[in-house]
Amino acid sequence: MDFVASSLGGLAALLSTVPNVVWSGIVGSVVTVVGVLATNVGLSRRHREQLRHTADENVRKLMHEASENALERRMKLRRDVYIPAVEAVYAAMSSLGALADPGNSRSGIQEKFVEAVGAISKVNAVAGLETVAAVGTLLQRLLAVNLELSVKRNAIEVTYGQFRANADTVTRAVAEHGRWVQVQTSMLFEGPPVPEKWNFVANQIAFHQGQIDLWTVKQAACSRELQVAQLAFLRAIAESQPKLTEASVSASIALRDELGMLDGSPDLLRRTLAENGELARRALEESIARMEREIGRCSMVSDEKPVLVEADGYRRLVEADAYDAQAPIEWAVTQVEQLRSRIVDGQSVVIMGSGAPLSIWSAETFDEWVLSALPNTWAVMQADAKRFKAT
Repeated sequence: MDFVASSLGGLAALLSTVPNVVWSGIVGSVVTVVGVLATNVGLSRRHREQLRHTADENVRKLMHEASENALERRMKLRRDVYIPAVEAVYAAMSSLGALADPGNSRSGIQEKFVEAVGAISKVNAVAGLETVAAVGTLLQRLLAVNLELSVKRNAIEVTYGQFRANADTVTRAVAEHGRWVQVQTSMLFEGPPVPEKWNFVANQIAFHQGQIDLWTVKQAACSRELQVAQLAFLRAIAESQPKLTEASVSASIALRDELGMLDGSPDLLRRTLAENGELARRALEESIARMEREIGRCSMVSDEKPVLVEADGYRRLVEADAYDAQAPIEWAVTQVEQLRSRIVDGQSVVIMGSGAPLSIWSAETFDEWVLSALPNTWAVMQADAKRFKAT
């Protein structure tokens, strides 16, 4: 104990002998070291915080970029699906209307319809719930209308097939009639004909003329039946159009909403699309009304045989119209006016010699035929009509 006390006393005495300048240097050095250590600790802490902040920023940036890329991929996928789907809606509706024309292949039309339905159905893979519901309603109505119109198409095809068969029969009868007329003409050039041969040839000409008259009437009847079948088809389209338009408008708005293309009010867009559909329906109704009036005029035709313009008569009209015949063009005008008056009175006219027999039931159709086949005659008739009005 005494030893420790003496040691401490000696140490104190030793320290007291150290000059103050040395102590100042020692204290300054200690303070400097402590300051450096404190600075290094602060810098290390700030550096760690900066590294942590940078890492967090990088993570947030990567997450944001990943989110943006995912959104862009999703929007691109929707554009690639939705825009063709909108086009497919109109393609499907157009294919339904094309079924009314018997000249269009049913298989080709149905192939286009199936392709359109497939394009529309792809929406279900990427769309939201509301859009899927709207597109599903549209698809159901399209398929229902297609089924109904396919049944109507059957009647059109059957009637059109009979019409073509009757037209072919008339064409063959006209050819045979012309052949026997040539035989009869040759007999006249060969000298006095043998009565038995002459009568046989005359009977053949009369028989084929009867065939022409018979099958021409049947062809005209099939033409009216075809118009009736097409009218029933158009009525079915007109009846289904309001619901089909409603479903199409709802689907269009849902698709535009998901694409971010709803400019302005959705209600205003809905009204605009609905108005466009209503205009299309009215145009269809007007076409149906015109067809009904045409069929109504045809139904008023009596059972009297149609007026038949044979090939020779047609040739004389064409020659007179071309100022290339002994008969003046005024003769052609008179013949045309007489034919038109028969049509106005409710009788049909059948034109032979210009290809397939042409049955004309209305004055409007007859005027179109005269303008096309006898342009000079039509010009003279129009000039006469103007002079008549002037007087």
